[in-house]
Amino acid sequence: MEDVARALWHRFYAYGKPIFTKSQVAEVLRDLHVKNSEELVMMSDSAEVKNILRENTDEAIGNGCFGAPWMHITDGHGKVLQTVFGSDRLPQVADFLAEPFKGPMREKKQNA
Repeated sequence: MEDVARALWHRFYAYGKPIFTKSQVAEVLRDLHVKNSEELVMMSDSAEVKNILRENTDEAIGNGCFGAPWMHITDGHGKVLQTVFGSDRLPQVADFLAEPFKGPMREKKQNA
């Protein structure tokens, strides 16, 4: 999944190529040699996948989500301890979890 997300990002932001149609997404999956890439793209049209997306979206909105990425930090029982918006907050998420942050913007951890 991470490789696919990165490839889609690069295709759109680095190379200015679109990623909006099924054939464009399928091309990225094929380039990455993802097994069953055509089947995966076809599944995106299924009622089951659309229902999962709808349920997840409704849950996110119900929890106050207003953008992406939206993260819930939970305890071991699923109780939400903290909500976080934005990938620029990953250093603070790691700090909240008392985990080392190994990504970019490590200097932001001290400003949390």
